[in-house]
Amino acid sequence: ESDLSLDIECPQPRPDEVAEQRERLAQTMTRIATLPAGLRDAVHLRLVQDRDTDEVCAALAISEENLFVRLHRARRQLAS
Repeated sequence: ESDLSLDIECPQPRPDEVAEQRERLAQTMTRIATLPAGLRDAVHLRLVQDRDTDEVCAALAISEENLFVRLHRARRQLAS
């Protein structure tokens, strides 16, 4: 009798992992919605919609430096 013990992992996340990821995403989206408008708009356009930096700067009428400052401040607030 052969004692074959194969550890085969499914590449898909388990249902509990999917539920946890969805919960974290929902919490993050809720926290993004509570940011001040300037920070929220920058995060939404750049990170949620994955728009190019130039496009976000044009849409918000701000400089690239100002966009990076807003994203940094937003990340700091979301992390706290």
